[in-house]
Amino acid sequence: MSKVGPIRSSAPRHPLPRIIIASGGTVRTIVLRPLLAGSLALIGLTCFTLYLAATGYLVFRDDLLAASIARQARIQHAYEDRIAVLRSDIDRLTSRQLLNQQAFDDKLEKLLGRQAALDARQDSIAGLSQAFRRAGLAPLADSVPKPVPNAEASDAATGGPLTTGSIVPLMAGQRASLAFAMLRPSKDAEAAATPPDLKLAEAEGSLQKLAAEQVAFVGTVAGKVGERADKITAILKKIGHTPPVREEGVGGPFVPIEADADPETFRTNVALITAELDRYAAARDIASKLPLAKPVANAVITSRYGSRLDPFLKRPALHTGIDFRATTGYPVKSTAAGKVIAAEYSGGYGNMVEIDHGSGVTTRFGHLSRITVKVGQTVPKGFVVGRAGSTGRSTGPHVHYEIRIDGNAIDPIRYIRAGSEIGSLL
Repeated sequence: MSKVGPIRSSAPRHPLPRIIIASGGTVRTIVLRPLLAGSLALIGLTCFTLYLAATGYLVFRDDLLAASIARQARIQHAYEDRIAVLRSDIDRLTSRQLLNQQAFDDKLEKLLGRQAALDARQDSIAGLSQAFRRAGLAPLADSVPKPVPNAEASDAATGGPLTTGSIVPLMAGQRASLAFAMLRPSKDAEAAATPPDLKLAEAEGSLQKLAAEQVAFVGTVAGKVGERADKITAILKKIGHTPPVREEGVGGPFVPIEADADPETFRTNVALITAELDRYAAARDIASKLPLAKPVANAVITSRYGSRLDPFLKRPALHTGIDFRATTGYPVKSTAAGKVIAAEYSGGYGNMVEIDHGSGVTTRFGHLSRITVKVGQTVPKGFVVGRAGSTGRSTGPHVHYEIRIDGNAIDPIRYIRAGSEIGSLL
């Protein structure tokens, strides 16, 4: 049996690609293996691709640059348009703020001018208040309207700025800096959040209120002073004393003082009221020197002035005074200020004191059990001049009281009644 060997293919094998390089007598052969051939093909393809890309870039470069430039231009134009709009808005807001600020400044300047006028009017009222006190009208003087104090002074006193609620009485040497107090910044968050226009309106309202109070005060006191002066004058005329003469022959329509009256007009009206105060003070001065009180408080009158039957002779006679019932030792007081011109035993008067009150008016106190003053002594109203008794021509303890004008006895009841009427006016 024969052996069978490996079967060989009779097909010829494909030879590997070769590159033959002949140079002179030298021949070189380069065998291209599959791996090397693939590498060379890949490199060639890459170079071709890069070539195509470079060629495309060179062809379309201008179009790409133009598109990019156009896009950047559109963005820049949009940005510039936005900037222009913002600038226009800013200019409009700035113009509006300038107009608002100008209007606010004008209002504030007007407000400060009005405040200065009210300060000048307040000075006039302060002088009028002093005239009230000189005339003895302190209760009226205490009702003078009081604005808020100076803002700087208030800061020093309280350690903080004034707010809209800081309305306190006017202190010495201060003025009503209301507008500044209203418009200054406040530490209070709520007050700080208040718009300036609202603060300005509040300040204007406060100044308007002060102006109205000033006018109301002047009008009120003018009426009260004039009324009191007229009443006192009428009472003094009834008892024969001529008060200061008031100018007659006047009239015309009633035109009240305006709240916004200028300081000069306001000062003129205050001067007229001051003149009326002088008239009141003169009448009050006359009344204060007259014996308008009783020598014995709350005493019963037992015998009046005028004709009566004499208690001893039982014949008609003139009683030159008034008899007041009083127990022995009861204090007898002077009925007005004056100077003692007699303090002695005087016939039918018994122990008698006579006081000179000036202008020819004298008073006499008779039948005293004891005299407590001396001749030449000056006594005020209500001073005890003696004690009630029954000395002299008397039937029992009482006080004989006389008022004499230039030495002539008059009815004291007229003066006593006048004193009752005037008492509430002085």
